Amino acid sequence: MSTVEEKRQRLAEAMLGALPDREPTPAPRRRAATDDARANPEPIAIVGLAGLFPQCMSVRSFWDALDRDARLIEEIPKNRFDWGAVYDPDGGDPAKSRTRWGGFIPDIRGFDPEFFHILPGEAELMDPRQRLLLMSVYHCLEDAGYAPLSLKREAVGVFVGVEENEYVALLKDAGIELGRDFGHAAGMVANRISYFFDWRGPSECIDTMCSSAAVALHRAVSALRAGEIGHAVVGAANLLLRPDLFVGLSRMGQLSARETVASFGRDAAGYQRAEGVAAVLLKPLAEAEADGDAVYAVIRHTAINYNGQGGMSIAAPNPAAHADLIERCYREAGVRADRVTYIEAQGMGNPVADIAEWQACNRALTRLAGRQGIELEPGNCRISTLKPMLGHMHAASALGALFKIVRSFQTGAVHQIADFDEPNPDLDLEDRPCRLVGRTEAWPAGDAPRLAGLHAYGSGGNNAHVLFEEYRPVGSVRPEPVRTVLVVLSARNGARLKHLAKNLHYFLLDAGGVDLVDLAYTLQVGRDPMDVRIAFLVDDAAELIGRLEQFGRGTLPREGEASDRVFQNETTPGEDTIDNPAILNQWLEQGALAELAEVWTRGIPLDWRRLYQDAPPRRLHLPCYPFAKKPCWPKGLDEAKPRPAQPSRDDVSSSGAAPSPRRSVAADAADHVREFVERLSDDQVHLLVRELGLGHPEPDPEIAPVSSASPSVPSTKPSEEATRPPAADAEAGTTAEPRAKEAEPSGHVDGARVREVIVGILVDALQIDPESIRPGRSFSDFGLNSINGSDFIRILEEALDVAIPPKWIFEYPTIDDLVRVILAKTKPQLNTLNA
Repeated sequence: MSTVEEKRQRLAEAMLGALPDREPTPAPRRRAATDDARANPEPIAIVGLAGLFPQCMSVRSFWDALDRDARLIEEIPKNRFDWGAVYDPDGGDPAKSRTRWGGFIPDIRGFDPEFFHILPGEAELMDPRQRLLLMSVYHCLEDAGYAPLSLKREAVGVFVGVEENEYVALLKDAGIELGRDFGHAAGMVANRISYFFDWRGPSECIDTMCSSAAVALHRAVSALRAGEIGHAVVGAANLLLRPDLFVGLSRMGQLSARETVASFGRDAAGYQRAEGVAAVLLKPLAEAEADGDAVYAVIRHTAINYNGQGGMSIAAPNPAAHADLIERCYREAGVRADRVTYIEAQGMGNPVADIAEWQACNRALTRLAGRQGIELEPGNCRISTLKPMLGHMHAASALGALFKIVRSFQTGAVHQIADFDEPNPDLDLEDRPCRLVGRTEAWPAGDAPRLAGLHAYGSGGNNAHVLFEEYRPVGSVRPEPVRTVLVVLSARNGARLKHLAKNLHYFLLDAGGVDLVDLAYTLQVGRDPMDVRIAFLVDDAAELIGRLEQFGRGTLPREGEASDRVFQNETTPGEDTIDNPAILNQWLEQGALAELAEVWTRGIPLDWRRLYQDAPPRRLHLPCYPFAKKPCWPKGLDEAKPRPAQPSRDDVSSSGAAPSPRRSVAADAADHVREFVERLSDDQVHLLVRELGLGHPEPDPEIAPVSSASPSVPSTKPSEEATRPPAADAEAGTTAEPRAKEAEPSGHVDGARVREVIVGILVDALQIDPESIRPGRSFSDFGLNSINGSDFIRILEEALDVAIPPKWIFEYPTIDDLVRVILAKTKPQLNTLNA
């Protein structure tokens, strides 16, 4: 085996970024930024969307609500907090809230911890914004038609807008131990995403308060244009878990005492707070078109600035700064002032802020038109805002506005300012280039793509403006239609596969005409292949709809010609090989779809792009993976009484502390890294080498080799069957076969008993679903790491009454591997286990 000294050296080299035997991070496929980039800013494509909004668990339901002009503000749900204990409708009590309304996501507790390799107990303690964003980002990638694994180790940037973590205070109120890691640190909301997907671009959280998501968009666009990254994920999350900020904002006069928000209206008296979680995937437009991506809209330009001291206070908008920002954004984008015909404003429902924003939009367009020698028609630019419909989503606000603009591009309509009656009499409306949208109205298309602005500002003075352009696809020559296509679906288990098929079935019924080749291609290259698989050979959409319906009902044909067009299997470790790999390329080039379906459902990886050498199809926005969500919320948390509410962010101040001088990394890094590595214990070295992926142990001659393909490898089935529902195997379409009994080392040690103990700890102590414990799965897949792995080893040592080095769960990373090493290394002590 590798010596500890060799591992220390490998670890030191890795920490200095000098490992020659590791693959370097792939450079983004980007040209270098040019000198005239500012004069001709590169357009950025929005190719993927996902999100959760008040009363809406998907982007589609949010868009449906927009189309219906729905109102999504409601009474504060009981599962957030008891609003009655802190509610004063008169607003006279400074320790109470003047509102009992807001916008709330229907389910913020549901999560699929196993899918994301997180222990259930750890998931309960995670900031729910991390959980919800993990699922949203995964769906965002699939929505764009990208298999998450296809971007592994790529230079993908993550930029997330977030504010305070209220969950930490909630846990403390309940007296719940937060754990031993730094999972609640502010930056972890972005870092958790980058870590799970194994991305190598920047991973940043941005908190400029209400403008956070818009500033995150700006950071992402800048990084893409600079060539630092090839893709960018922009996310944002806001949850309302405690009454504190409701009370503080009420005391400041920011919240409305009525259920409605009168943005730009005569009765404007504050806003209602709201929740939102959203993610978008961005990439340069030229590359999106070259890759056949489905583009929602284009970001023409972004700009940010700060108020300075021109406002009434640090928290008040500065109309001059806002106008300068909007004009600069449009001027640098090189667009005519009369082409901007819609601006989605922040519209806070505060009379002072609304007047300042209105003045800024009109002033910016008037000045730009004057410089361009253009005469603007009064009311040429529509002004709307999302706030009266669903409330103010704080850090996530700008992404809600983005999704609204995208919907307007799709429908050709600008959605109304909900409940708008009379305008604020202090707004100067006469002969202005802007007008307020009191009712949803048509947004006619012209010869050029439509343009829309998004304006955002934070309470501390950070402003952002984003210019969007309608995307009009470039015409391309499509290949001749083919008669038969291969549609593939996969999931973690049979139940999820049926749910996925049902969603695709409904999608096809609603979508009307869908290019079947594009659909098949998207499902082939845009989804990570999972264990339970099904493939259909179909000639048209009607046949696919019928097959999906039969699969959902369990009536797929099992005999006759039709049965030869459906392939179904559950993969097992060791079966993902083929005797003649060259035949795969031959089948791909020949389009031998039946043969490809058969090997793919067995688990053989395929390079699907070889099917489309001449003209690759386009990606489509298709239904995403249906997570097996379960409540992740500590017991007793609902009963916890919050501490007395305190104002939050009433004062924006700086500590004024001078930053400490930065050390010279180039001069000192090598010495400090080597000194650090030398101080590590042998076990710490083993753990870090394993977790950082810096090498795998050579086979130990004392331990029998483990091969997941060998029929002698023991299965965890005996342990599973004690807890698995009887219908589980039937649902997956498989029949459990008896496994050959493991050949045990000589002596009285029973390996099945050791395995039973290990599985029992995973199920009972670590709350892992027994159905997920399958041969070949590594402990890291279950969510074990260097921290909770220590708990696992401690419990295992107590159960077996033997000493087990912590490094074993990393050097022998599956149940079968660990059983073998325990039997080989601790056999004398274990002989009493059967007594």
